[in-house]
Amino acid sequence: MFGFLRWALAAQATLFVLFFSSGALAQPKSTGALHVLTFDSDDAEDQADALSTALRSRVRSSPGWNLAETSSSLSMLTAALKCPQKPDAACLQRIGDQIKSDKFVWGVVSKSGKGQLSAEAHFWTRGKPDIYARESFSDNLKDPNDDNMKRLAGHLWDKLTGTVSASFIIVHAGEGEGSVLVDNVVRGKLDHGQTKVEVAPGTHVVEVRAPGFQPSRQSVPVTLGADTPVTLTLVAENAKPVVEPPHEAEKSGSGRKILAYSVIGLGVVAGVVAVVEAAHWGGLQTKINADRQGNYGVAGPVVADPCSVSPSTMQAAHACTTNKDAKTSSLLAWVLGGVGVAAIATGSILLITDRSQGKESGTTAKKLRVTPYAGLRSGGLQLDMTF
Repeated sequence: MFGFLRWALAAQATLFVLFFSSGALAQPKSTGALHVLTFDSDDAEDQADALSTALRSRVRSSPGWNLAETSSSLSMLTAALKCPQKPDAACLQRIGDQIKSDKFVWGVVSKSGKGQLSAEAHFWTRGKPDIYARESFSDNLKDPNDDNMKRLAGHLWDKLTGTVSASFIIVHAGEGEGSVLVDNVVRGKLDHGQTKVEVAPGTHVVEVRAPGFQPSRQSVPVTLGADTPVTLTLVAENAKPVVEPPHEAEKSGSGRKILAYSVIGLGVVAGVVAVVEAAHWGGLQTKINADRQGNYGVAGPVVADPCSVSPSTMQAAHACTTNKDAKTSSLLAWVLGGVGVAAIATGSILLITDRSQGKESGTTAKKLRVTPYAGLRSGGLQLDMTF
């Protein structure tokens, strides 16, 4: 059936060309007027016709342009002249000769996706390079007087003539219906999750409101004459919030804290014992000094160490024992004090460098850098803290 219709169309186009060439019909002389051929399409004839009509209206209202008041069809001319659907340079030359025009606009409309069409428009001028423009639009645009169709035709015309002044935001939001707001003003409706809104250059806030979904918005910078795509994610109103799995640092955060506080607690205990031993050493030193003043109860020369002579008296024996206890307490005080200081410092470093604390509080974790240094007479650790 389709082949028969195509054959009938070709036959009709051939008769049309023969009438023109034989003079049976009056041929328009070349007046420099611009022809807008009806766009061709295999699967969107209504939309192609509507776009062609809207484009003719746009040319008619453009200053400095003279529209040829004809409705020649690209499909009829290509069939009659045996050209492909998208004519090559030689066919375009023959089409220009046939319609007696040095310039004309032609195009093809085809499906580009679910609910979407693509319009491919060309501006042919004899002896000059081809000018090409492409636009996408919804397949429900079938009225040439529809505002969206008028804007589409105007945008194509601006591109073909190099007078682009409009800017557009192309919104993608799922596949449903909804309202599109630009700067808190409703500017369009979603059709299969898409729409195209003309805006002025600058930064705009685009928002989509769809039934059953939470409003979604995004700030979009737009440049002059450009198509700016923006994709907004719609989240169902009753959707549960997505809980991200804990980060590895967060998993180890609690264990790190337990270790840090345990080490600090050990340091505190060691410090307390060191203080007790230091106090005990101080008490023993008082007794040692008293025994030393009595020369440990030994007659004769002064005794430096009561343990170095035979304990001939109970005082000397007691002084020797006290001296040993003092040395033990002193050693324990120094060792446990050092252990306590080191443990408290280690636990503090573990807490300070715990990155999970910054993540839990929403702040940036502190950074600590420990740098050992050594000199001729001293050494130590240099701590650098970054807040």
